[in-house]
Amino acid sequence: MAEEAVKLCDENTIGVVAILGSTFDGSYEPVQAISAALDAFETETGIDVPVHVDGASGAMIAPNTSGHKYGLVYPGVGWIVWRESEALPEDLIFFVNYLGDNMPTFALNFSRPGSQVVAQYYNFLRLGFSGYRRVQTYGRDVAMRLSAQIAELGPFELLTRGDELPVFAFTLKDEVENFTASTSRTRCASAPGSSLRTRSRRTAPTSQRFVSSYGAGSPTTWPTCSSTT
Repeated sequence: MAEEAVKLCDENTIGVVAILGSTFDGSYEPVQAISAALDAFETETGIDVPVHVDGASGAMIAPNTSGHKYGLVYPGVGWIVWRESEALPEDLIFFVNYLGDNMPTFALNFSRPGSQVVAQYYNFLRLGFSGYRRVQTYGRDVAMRLSAQIAELGPFELLTRGDELPVFAFTLKDEVENFTASTSRTRCASAPGSSLRTRSRRTAPTSQRFVSSYGAGSPTTWPTCSSTT
């Protein structure tokens, strides 16, 4: 993945975004490998391409955060934190002369009502670090236990296990899918006036192929028979 990202970079590239917690299957993209590949690219070409790590659904699980992901607050709240004031670009600060003094003001655009901030602050006070850790650890334990049980059933192949985000994805094994389609075709063909409609895993939309531990997305597509007259 890192090598593929670098192949797409040139002098017009403004940055590479790595997802730390994919909403599709709960996995983390290799941020360190992408960063190292871009460092090597800069050494070879002199082109500096920065990296932005998007917390996506990994927030509050991985070491970055967003209130409306696993921060336990409804959508609309988020924040950005700079390690030190020197890291905040001065271009983002608006200076205004007010009451005889030069006052720096910094605010993000598209401001929203403050209710989400109040809810987030309440959760921080109520749960604290240990409380949030307990909630997220419990979710991960549930996901990993469910994925392990599904793997033991036999016909399914795990794509992720829930050990990164508390979400996992799985699909039918190739041999099972082929057998199921073949068997269904035989049964349907033997029934008078019947036809078979099948959709393979490779041609079905992604949303039909993945199932998460919390039921997100559509179930794995199965061959179906339909009667015709």
